[in-house]
Amino acid sequence: MERVLIVEDSPTQREMLQHTLENGGYHVVTAVNGKDAWQRFTQIAPTLVVTDILMPEMDGYELCRAIKQTPASARIPVVLLTSLANPKDVIMGLECGADNFIGKPFDEDHLLSRIRHVIANRDLPARDKREQGVEISHEGRTHLITAERPQIVDLLLTVYEVAVRRNEDLIRAEAKLRKLNSDLEQKVRDRTRKLEESNRSLETFCYSIAHDLRAPLRGINGFLTILAEDYAENLDETARDYAARTVAAAGRMDKMIQALLAYGRISHADAPLRQMDLRQELARVVDDFAEEIRVKQAKVRIEVTAPFVSASPVLLTQLLTNLIGNALKFVKPGQPPEITLSADAVGSGERVAIAVADQGIGIDPPYLEKIFDVFERGHNDPAYTGTGIGLAIVRKAAERMSGTVRVESPAGGGSRFVVELPAAPVGA
Repeated sequence: MERVLIVEDSPTQREMLQHTLENGGYHVVTAVNGKDAWQRFTQIAPTLVVTDILMPEMDGYELCRAIKQTPASARIPVVLLTSLANPKDVIMGLECGADNFIGKPFDEDHLLSRIRHVIANRDLPARDKREQGVEISHEGRTHLITAERPQIVDLLLTVYEVAVRRNEDLIRAEAKLRKLNSDLEQKVRDRTRKLEESNRSLETFCYSIAHDLRAPLRGINGFLTILAEDYAENLDETARDYAARTVAAAGRMDKMIQALLAYGRISHADAPLRQMDLRQELARVVDDFAEEIRVKQAKVRIEVTAPFVSASPVLLTQLLTNLIGNALKFVKPGQPPEITLSADAVGSGERVAIAVADQGIGIDPPYLEKIFDVFERGHNDPAYTGTGIGLAIVRKAAERMSGTVRVESPAGGGSRFVVELPAAPVGA
């Protein structure tokens, strides 16, 4: 039975090699490093040596060189276990006289095949070595290669074989990765579709509930109004106050429901995009606020350098109405509103930034990130009423038109809302 010496400092690797070779019919002797193997070499008397390279005290190259430079053991084949990650591995193996390589991590069948091949070629007639050998320079160091030609060819074929195997492994790994990516993309698409369906169902449900709530609310408001107006003389001052407060609360609730319905309509209604002239649209929306502007003595400036956007007329009107309405509403006490409406090209001109800037009360920093969510407001001041839905409508409208919205609010007060929409070329 052929005796194989395994030299490996890793207990796990050593046991794996021993198990594989013993199952292949070989008698196995082990050593924990090169020094241990060399000290016991004559007692072990191996037919073949399989050694790791990186080991303490005496590495695999040194062990191989010692074996090959000793006449009594020079014909014993030495197989190096290596990752072959660098040309230096091949050159060092040739320089020390190794007979073959086995790449790490090794395949059991490939390992046994290599061992059989090396042993079968062990008894071939010896060939004369070149006296001076071949000098090879690599990374600034010169190596003298004195290995026999069959040995060199065998080593190089082994390296090529390892390279081919690793290339095949890479191809299989790449195919597997493509399959995993494809499966993942399909799962993402499926989950996105289900989430969109869920969101649509939820929005439809909320829209229906909001719509249905208006009927009983109108009844409540109507009866309370009758009570407050027609039966006022039968009520004391406290009861009349309660009735008035209830009517006001019902009115606020009705406004909130109408805002929710408007938000729902944005989500469900068709919104075909067409070329819109911002000069005309801004002027028209400002004109809708003419009476409020007059009463509050507001100053409104319109500065448009990029007038044409691709937008839905209905959605753009809702968006601008909410932003301008807020700019007129949220002002400091006793200070007339000052509003600047602008439209400028962004980047290479493919988008237009529509800005609504005011000198009002500003937005508290904690609310800057969530002000566009439903029922979120930019402050806690009860003096400024609102439903908390207007800016959610702005964001939803911008998204439906392939746009974005953001807000800037410096510490000194004032806010600047910026909506970016796709630009539309003149004449489109």
